[in-house]
Amino acid sequence: MSNSVQMPPTHAVIPPIAPVRAEPPVEPAKKTQADNRNTNDHRQGEQPGQNAEAPPDRRLIISRDSNLHSFVYRSVEADSGEVVWQWPAEEMLRRAKSLRAVEEKLREDRSGLDEKA
Repeated sequence: MSNSVQMPPTHAVIPPIAPVRAEPPVEPAKKTQADNRNTNDHRQGEQPGQNAEAPPDRRLIISRDSNLHSFVYRSVEADSGEVVWQWPAEEMLRRAKSLRAVEEKLREDRSGLDEKA
């Protein structure tokens, strides 16, 4: 009668690895970078009044909101002063300001409770 004793393996057992799927092939670009650069080059040779629409004159204004300690980026039309786009949006700035006000009120309430204790 032979009793066989199973010994634990002396090396680490590595579970089998699932097969790796091949990545789908990447399609080549429709245009080269040089072609993309040259698409706007036709505007350089145009003369004024040749039925070419001039790009709008816009300015980037970067300001710092001292209350929120963050920067605000605005694209503004130079002629009218109209804001074309803004980051972060005005609604987000209002929300952040209201959250800061709530945080400040909570701090004041907590400090009042600590003084009473």
